[in-house]
Amino acid sequence: MSDAARKGVRALFVCSGNICRSPMALVIAERILAEEGIPVEWLESGGTLGIQGEPAAANAQLAVRELGLDLTSHRSKGIGAVELDGADYIVVMAPEHEREIRMRRPDAEPRIVRLWECTNRSGRLKRIADPIGNPFGDYAACRSDLLECIRNWAGQLKTDSRITAAS
Repeated sequence: MSDAARKGVRALFVCSGNICRSPMALVIAERILAEEGIPVEWLESGGTLGIQGEPAAANAQLAVRELGLDLTSHRSKGIGAVELDGADYIVVMAPEHEREIRMRRPDAEPRIVRLWECTNRSGRLKRIADPIGNPFGDYAACRSDLLECIRNWAGQLKTDSRITAAS
């Protein structure tokens, strides 16, 4: 399908291990984009560390379960050329993820979304903080940042000429 004929978002959410931030971002984005009527072709998540087959962290599962979302079937995976090259938006959680993407795919720069920059107050975040190994409160804070930033990113998508309106 040509880009002109495509009608939905193709986005890859990237963190380090694909165990906390990017899986939470994925399920939150699925919900928000649906609520906003933004068409989706595919959404995926992956990690720069290439960890394969691990479940989402228990506290990440709990954090999104409180929103009525489910990560029980999630298994971590790395990111590869197919995902990077196929995504219109490569949504990164921290500067190190952006550096890794740019190292692997220098031409990906215009497709990188620095999710922390989508906060309500410019400069409030320097990254989406990694809660791995921390108490549940850090996962809840991460979830709140993801909700805020993904809502704002969805608002930006509504005016993006690469995406056509849902019919």
